[in-house]
Amino acid sequence: MDGNQTDSSSIGEIIWRRHSNPKSGWSRLLSWPLFVMAIYFRKRGLALLVIVFGFLNPVLFSEPDEELDSWMYRVVQAEKRWMDDGNQLIGIGYPQLLNSIGLMAMIYGLFAAYQRRAVSAAIWTITGLGLGQWCMKVIIENYEQIDSQ
Repeated sequence: MDGNQTDSSSIGEIIWRRHSNPKSGWSRLLSWPLFVMAIYFRKRGLALLVIVFGFLNPVLFSEPDEELDSWMYRVVQAEKRWMDDGNQLIGIGYPQLLNSIGLMAMIYGLFAAYQRRAVSAAIWTITGLGLGQWCMKVIIENYEQIDSQ
């Protein structure tokens, strides 16, 4: 293994550790409804700011000082472990299907916002975010069961 692979791997680990800060996870999650509102109200500057924030978010927050019993900390840890184990977050298997349908719902919510259908935009955005969190709940429970054995 050459030095570049080690460097990029350690950078990836640093990003995951920083992203495990609950402030990172929650602010990233809540940025989607803000993006939908920016589209609905035709605020291009806000939409661009949310996009930039989404890319920078995993490095904006410090690593948590210790392991936390926070929902969002557990979500990020389970997400990383799931992917490290070679699993995908989007797919047709369970629980990935929850995330896949959730993604489609969020995209439809964005489309509804573009069409200025506020109720549809809100319902589909909330549905999409809820399905994503349900998927993460299943993944967390999977690892808690594995770890308890």
